[in-house]
Amino acid sequence: MRGMMAADADDDKTAIVYLSKAIALNPHNFQAYAELAGILAEYGDKKQALQYYRKALAIDPYYEGLDKEVQQLARQVEGEKI
Repeated sequence: MRGMMAADADDDKTAIVYLSKAIALNPHNFQAYAELAGILAEYGDKKQALQYYRKALAIDPYYEGLDKEVQQLARQVEGEKI
């Protein structure tokens, strides 16, 4: 919860610390993966962001809008597939 609050307050450094801790304590916390992925994508670490988005989607395949985010980021990171 602290990680989400820090992210909402645009305190990305603190958010990354808390979200990483939340994932370490509960590896099934899809919201922490998704939030951390969003922050990493903003900072240009799109490859790691894509991995976290995919983990969040694997845990909760019905997370609204996440599948589109994964597709868009995958195109940027991996390119178009033939």
